[in-house]
Order: sequence, then C-alpha cells, then structure tokens
Amino acid sequence: MGIPCFLDDKEIKIGDSIHRVIIEGIERSTHLIHVISKHSINSRWVREELEIAHVKSMEGDGYKILPLLIDEIELPATIKHIKVGDFRWWRTQERYYSALDSLLDALDFKNPITLDLEAKVFVMW
Repeated sequence: MGIPCFLDDKEIKIGDSIHRVIIEGIERSTHLIHVISKHSINSRWVREELEIAHVKSMEGDGYKILPLLIDEIELPATIKHIKVGDFRWWRTQERYYSALDSLLDALDFKNPITLDLEAKVFVMW
C-alpha cells in the first residue's frame, strides 16, 4: 500500500547488531505497531522495544504506539490506556478489512479501503 515499514527480516543484515538496528528503526519511525499475541506478551524483546517506544512517545513529537490485538488475551498493563485495534477475527474478511481500515486511519493513510463482499472484490481508491 506504499506505507514504508521497518521489517526486521529486511532491515537487519547478516553481521548487524540486532539490538542497534531495531533501536534505530524505532527512533526513525513515526509509529510502532505493537502486535499483541499469546507469544508477544511473554517476549523480552517485545517488552524492551515497547519500552523504547514509550519513551519516544513521551517526548511529545507525535510518535504513536498502535497496539493490535490478535489473540484472546488480557491486555498488558503497559497499553491498557491506549485504544487497541481489534484483529482477533482477522480470518473473517469483513472484520479484517474493518480493522485494517481503522489502522490505516490511525496511520493517516488517505487511501481508504472498501470491500464488496458480494462480488468478493477488494477495491483501493
């Protein structure tokens, strides 16, 4: 969709310091998408990345943490004060696109998505 993203598999090269490249990615970004799953809530890496993002968000430069819930779990205390994108029903086409629309709106992405469920056509305009 043309939204530049930091993806660790693409950004971290063989021989790079994983920690350094991730911190640099968080520092360069304007948003951090925090995928909340059964696995991520127990990940030390995710907790550390979220702490770095929280510090950046408190600096007041408009940095946003966008939590996305994908599993039926209790939200971590660190993000209970933030509105969460609900992707728990991501396998249901209509609910997925509704959640995706909300995420794109939070990213100020001005290219809305519509879905014609009858024709099974995905339209971007």
